[in-house]
Amino acid sequence: ESIMKATPSGMFTDRDIHGRWVAPEGVIYADFVQELYISKERIEKMKFTKYFVGVDWGYEHYGSMVLFGTCGEKVVLIKEIATQHQDIDYWVAQGKALKKEYGAIPFYCDSARPEHVQRFKNMGLQAINADKAVVSGIEQVAKRIKDRTLLISSEVKRFKDEIVMYQWNPTTGEPIKLYDDVMDAVRYAIYTHFSTKNKARVGGLW
Repeated sequence: ESIMKATPSGMFTDRDIHGRWVAPEGVIYADFVQELYISKERIEKMKFTKYFVGVDWGYEHYGSMVLFGTCGEKVVLIKEIATQHQDIDYWVAQGKALKKEYGAIPFYCDSARPEHVQRFKNMGLQAINADKAVVSGIEQVAKRIKDRTLLISSEVKRFKDEIVMYQWNPTTGEPIKLYDDVMDAVRYAIYTHFSTKNKARVGGLW
């Protein structure tokens, strides 16, 4: 029963608990509930110990940057920046603004645009190639949703659109490449920040 409570619903429960090698289908974060949204006022009262950012580059697709803070066992999505048709100068400016407000925080970036990652580094931002493992990353996020240790600012916009539309492709076993821009940034941030491999590679962040 305790394992069931900690295992995300859908494919992960079918595979990990019941041993059924089913095709993934339906909404990916099936355990997400509205109660995970929290107010700006509540966030302002929390005592965060660490901050980190996930970055998914985009142009026609939404580019997205998501800021997280850790407070005890809770991980909170504090701020979302998601927009289309912006070049790297815009994202550098957003990164610098976050650094000015929150300090020398790590930016876990999509490695598909190495020139953007390098530009961040050149501009004094701590850019790190994210661990982009898809199913393992989704499972990490899904577990936090299931056990209610992932909270989301109620002021996000694109996240609210994507969380209910982010679905599995049962043919490929991968997420459908729609409504996935903020979802990817969230996965990059959480999976990379809490991975043992990344902790060993990047010192002083924890």
